[in-house]
Formats: sequence, C-alpha cells, structure tokens
Amino acid sequence: MFAVLFLSSLAALLFVYVCLPAIWVVIMAGDDALDAHEAGYMLVSSRNPFRESGPPANMAKLILLRQKVWTLTFNAANRP
Repeated sequence: MFAVLFLSSLAALLFVYVCLPAIWVVIMAGDDALDAHEAGYMLVSSRNPFRESGPPANMAKLILLRQKVWTLTFNAANRP
C-alpha cells in the first residue's frame, strides 16, 4: 500500500515538474499580448494636455490651462 502511495506521489511530482514550466510559458505568452504600449494606452497618456482651440476636455486640463494663462500673464506684467 505504501509503495503505491509513494509511486503515485512521485509520478504526480514528476508530472508537475515536467509540465509546469510549459504551462507557465503559455500563461506568460498570453499576458504579453496585452502590453499597455501595444494596447494604445501609452499613446493616450502622451498626448498634449491642452486643446489650443475650444474649451478643455476635463477639469485637469482646465486647471493646467489656467496655470499656463496665469503664468504668461504674470510674466508679462512683471517685465520692464
């Protein structure tokens, strides 16, 4: 009885050690296809934060635009 238990445990461990690296490679290869750069997220995040014509698209862009306008106005007012 012990011999059967030992041999089946040994066979299970051998199966895991042989097959697990191949399974891990398949899982990791599937994960690489959804890279953020390939999915286009990097393209979206690298866009210009301002729209030169028309109102800003969201509050963060509005704040950045106001800071830009305020900085230009402040620098122009303090010039000799």
